[in-house]
Amino acid sequence: MIPPIVSAAHVLAAPDPRRVLVDVRWYLDGRSGRAAYEAGHIAGAVFADVDTDLSATDLPDTEGRHPLPSPAAFAAAMSRLGIGDDTVVVAYDDSGGLTAGRLVVMLRMLGCQAALLGGSVQHWPGAIEAGSGPAIRPACFTARPWPADRLATVEATVAHAAAGMPVLDARSAERYGGALTLVDKRPGHIPGAVSSPSASLVGAAGRAPGRRPPRRPLRRAGPDRGPPGRRLLRFGRQRLRQRAGHGTPRAPAGAALRRQLVRVFGRPAAPGSAGTLMAAALATETAALYDLRRTRKRRRLGDIEWFDSAYRVYLAALFGGGGVLWLSSAIGSGQLSAATARSVADHGPAWLGIVAAVAVMIGARSGAQGGPLALEAADVSMVMLAPVERGVALRRPAVQRLRSALGLGVLAGAVAGQLAGRRLPGSAPAWAAGGALLGLTVGLAWYGAALVAHGIRAKLAVTTAVGLALLGWQVAAAADDVPGPYTVVGSLGLWGWRQHPVDLVAVVVAVGLAVAGLASVGRTSLEALARRSSLVAQLRFAVTMQDLRTVVLLRRQLNQEHSRTRPWVRLRYSGRGDPVIRRGLRGLARTPLTRFVRIAAIAAVLGAAVAGAGRGATALVVVAALAGFLLGLETMEPLSQEIDQPNYTDSFPVARASLLVRHLVPPVVLLVPAAAVAAAAALAVLRRADMVAPVAILALPVALAGACGGVVSIVRDAPDPLSSQSQQAFLPPEMAGFQTTMRLLFPVVVSVIGVSAPLFVRSAVIHGESPVTAALRGCAGCVLVIGGTVTWVRYRDRVRARFRQFLDEGKNYHPNRPLPGGSS
Repeated sequence: MIPPIVSAAHVLAAPDPRRVLVDVRWYLDGRSGRAAYEAGHIAGAVFADVDTDLSATDLPDTEGRHPLPSPAAFAAAMSRLGIGDDTVVVAYDDSGGLTAGRLVVMLRMLGCQAALLGGSVQHWPGAIEAGSGPAIRPACFTARPWPADRLATVEATVAHAAAGMPVLDARSAERYGGALTLVDKRPGHIPGAVSSPSASLVGAAGRAPGRRPPRRPLRRAGPDRGPPGRRLLRFGRQRLRQRAGHGTPRAPAGAALRRQLVRVFGRPAAPGSAGTLMAAALATETAALYDLRRTRKRRRLGDIEWFDSAYRVYLAALFGGGGVLWLSSAIGSGQLSAATARSVADHGPAWLGIVAAVAVMIGARSGAQGGPLALEAADVSMVMLAPVERGVALRRPAVQRLRSALGLGVLAGAVAGQLAGRRLPGSAPAWAAGGALLGLTVGLAWYGAALVAHGIRAKLAVTTAVGLALLGWQVAAAADDVPGPYTVVGSLGLWGWRQHPVDLVAVVVAVGLAVAGLASVGRTSLEALARRSSLVAQLRFAVTMQDLRTVVLLRRQLNQEHSRTRPWVRLRYSGRGDPVIRRGLRGLARTPLTRFVRIAAIAAVLGAAVAGAGRGATALVVVAALAGFLLGLETMEPLSQEIDQPNYTDSFPVARASLLVRHLVPPVVLLVPAAAVAAAAALAVLRRADMVAPVAILALPVALAGACGGVVSIVRDAPDPLSSQSQQAFLPPEMAGFQTTMRLLFPVVVSVIGVSAPLFVRSAVIHGESPVTAALRGCAGCVLVIGGTVTWVRYRDRVRARFRQFLDEGKNYHPNRPLPGGSS
């Protein structure tokens, strides 16, 4: 490839029949470049008109002064000038290459041989002639599309600007500042662009730059601050950057890039100082950004059927209100004894502090994994690429996310406070207000921890380790009556009964953490937002469809949770044993540490909730059932993988039911330590020596029975070849809704039955019976639940096939048709 710049001596010393000299003179003040050419040009040179040969002529003025021509138009112009595919072009002008460089760049982008003459026509040592130029023999120039990787679109420009990469304005300083209003119909510059006039690269006396142009103007423009090889975006006549060692620049695509940005993001900055220009541009673009969001939100809401929305609100109110009423009736309204109430006052803040500790740890982990913001795909691909400061663009979504977190926390806290007020001293409104204050503080702490962890780019391992350390400290504080880091937060939950002004310190700290998080929102990672946007959309759809197992799988993807490349324990193959069980054990050996931590946390909640139900809070059975259900979804990974690969399962020479039953064995390896964690949590809540034996008897059976709900949910997701999709499609809406509800509730009901065994122990203690005997009866009940679940998995397909056969026989029966066996 010919060098980008060649000297006059090189052109004169090495004649080349393929070479064509091209005069590309053009003047901003309106003078005629052709007139200058005819007055005197290099002998043999042809004239290229910037306005007609090198620019599109069929576009409106709003598209810019010199938009790139279409490939066909450019090929026709080159052919008219005698330039073919194998021609070597040397272009020149009288302004140091500022206009001739346009032709050189266009040809070199297409892979053609082209160079700029190092020196103006005034410095040409050879012959100069006047007139209209030589006769031109048309050549064959193949039309080729402009390479997309060498053109700067609006999206690419704003993406670079959003990433802090330089955008160079190669025009004069007067045009950059908006002083030449007669030249540019919209004076000013792109907000954030750096002025780097092309004239600063022109050598003395208007000569084109040599082989090493000056680098000082480029250093002032700022691109040297980035890593080597960083590409530059620019517009105007920026033709010679490559020779300065800054990589390959990118030219405007089709039209003046500034005009495109003006058309998309509003009016440019008015003439004036740089500060005034930037302030005005920022205000205009921010307003356009918010208007874009409002328009998209209005259109999205317009596509929602009001009846469907009202129906969803009705269902939420029905089930939510019904659940609160059921919990209220289960808890009862009788006041606790004075000793129990005093125990709640002494130990309640520390135990409620565990909730705050878990929330902060989850928030910090979410921030380390790219959260907590989850924008829609439109926001990520369009809004986040706007030439607006990232903190400004994300401020409103961040505040909306904060409002959602606070609303959920206040609602959950108020409901919990109202339920606690039914058994503890104080009025129900006061308890609801205290619970709402606790939920508000926990929501602020969760949100602030997430944003701060994301802003400082905290590592997941660090946030997990710190969170677990603080959580362990708080658990120890609840168990041994020592000060804990979150006890003051939990004390807010008892404000319905008594108020300690020192507890407001927790509120102040939570508010400060949230404010610090909002201040660091500008450091949010675009890559994390892009990854989370699609996953969150799928997650919301799965929640809408009540597909809880898919929700768990998507949460793992959202948290970037992957199996270990190296197993914790290497299992050697001896040729003996069941291959299905061995495969499941090998899969569990690659379980990531984060899932172990999550299983331990769920098991602790299960044990604490079961113990609380055993002490009299019957409603905690629902919490224990949900914990057992989640424990089943987390530990039954071999079963889940078998269900998710139906093609492989159907190809095995073994019945599917037999495979599924054998996949229930490996998860017991995880459920045994989970049961130990649940037992430790239950003993920490009970604080009674006579309960050690019952807890030891019930720990593993309750954990296994509670996980049966997860087994039922997983197995029900298996494809059913006996079902008819057409029959399901024509079900009435009421029946379809009933099926969806039963599909969601049935596994949870199984878990509720499985974790209800401790109620036998409570009944035995009340009636003066032996708690160990009651625990054995409860253990027998758990065994029945486990056995029933295994039997259901083993014979589900067979029973459904028999039932479908029975229905088909009844459907095909005809009075005049003989029965099987020859009888009439």
